[in-house]
Amino acid sequence: MKQSLNIGIVVTIQLIATFTAQLLVIRMVGVGHETDAYIAAQSLPAVLFAIISTALQSVWLPKLAILNKNFTEWRNQQSIAQSQALLLGGVMYLFVWLTRGFWAKLLFPGFLSHQLELTTLLVGPLLVAAGFNTQTSLLIIALRARSLFVVGELISMLGTVVSLLLMIMFIPHYGIESAAWIATLRAVLVFLMLYGIAGWPRVKLKVGIAQRDTWKQMCPILFGATIYKTSPLIDRFWISQAPIGSMTIFGLAQTAMSAISTIMEKVISMPLTPTMARYVAENDYAGLKKIYLGGLKHVSIGVLLVFSALIVVYPIFADLMRLVIISSPETAMSIWLMLVLLLGYLYGAISGSILVAVFYALGDMKTPMHIGVIGFLLGVALKSLGFIFFGLYGLVAGTSVYYLVNALFMYFILEKKIVIKLP
Repeated sequence: MKQSLNIGIVVTIQLIATFTAQLLVIRMVGVGHETDAYIAAQSLPAVLFAIISTALQSVWLPKLAILNKNFTEWRNQQSIAQSQALLLGGVMYLFVWLTRGFWAKLLFPGFLSHQLELTTLLVGPLLVAAGFNTQTSLLIIALRARSLFVVGELISMLGTVVSLLLMIMFIPHYGIESAAWIATLRAVLVFLMLYGIAGWPRVKLKVGIAQRDTWKQMCPILFGATIYKTSPLIDRFWISQAPIGSMTIFGLAQTAMSAISTIMEKVISMPLTPTMARYVAENDYAGLKKIYLGGLKHVSIGVLLVFSALIVVYPIFADLMRLVIISSPETAMSIWLMLVLLLGYLYGAISGSILVAVFYALGDMKTPMHIGVIGFLLGVALKSLGFIFFGLYGLVAGTSVYYLVNALFMYFILEKKIVIKLP
């Protein structure tokens, strides 16, 4: 309990700083063409990071968790993990950068020419940042495997606070481009600090290439994640065709809810993951079921608390938004309504992360992938129809329904799988 509280405090400070940085950019630059381009430029690097880090973490966390008491082997396995991250991430991030002029026009058909130009300019440093963040994500799970949950989050928090200070100093003088370069600097500094704490594991590219079993395990996860993790790009495609500033407003609401989601995931879901792998290793499926059901119960309580907080702040929400981003009352209430509509996404995302972790602990990489692909197709239909008939709010509601259905399917399939294994 104390560990979860410490993680929650550190992660909360980090995410408050991250959200504040986003608010600062919007306040200093203003809601409009530039901030829409900035949010758009973040989209594909964030999706690629999610795809690559999901595949790597899903394979390497159980391996590293089992080696938590063998420092030498733990460090050796990190070398292989870092090598595979560099190979996989390097190829994908470089390809996206080289083709940026092509995909930007396809993803953001509603953007004007100068917005597309700014988007392709900003995406370069953001891809570099995503590359370093990919390597960092493996260092963090390596530390988690040794029950060092707070260290990684603390370093990340410090990096975010420093980047926030740099934004205050540089954005007024150098504009929105400096925000992208500051994100890169933060990613490099956090990586170097955690790399040292993790024992400076050497990168062994040949060994990483030759490790066929991990590549084989990653393939179905990569395939599935490449499909269902691209869901945010569908959002950006439609929103680029909405009025100017819509991308910024939606991005702000999504960032806020994603921050809450991250806090809940790291407080509720993350500490359960290594324990799940150990329960499976001991064939204790009753204990495994008890722990993931307890996690789902805590997620329900957390979402209810968030909903209650939104109801409480409703009367003063417009004043708060005017204070932080100088917005109109209409814009503020649009953000509030989007936050309420995204509560389904919040529940589905956190409960889904717990259920996926159980599948991976059981060595089943394919079922979450299959569910994710089907859910993605459903999500595309729901969000597209939602936007066409109800505009931005319809798209947001479609996102929540998609995440809830995804989590529900995973829960029922997992229950059947666990029942078979119980004595």
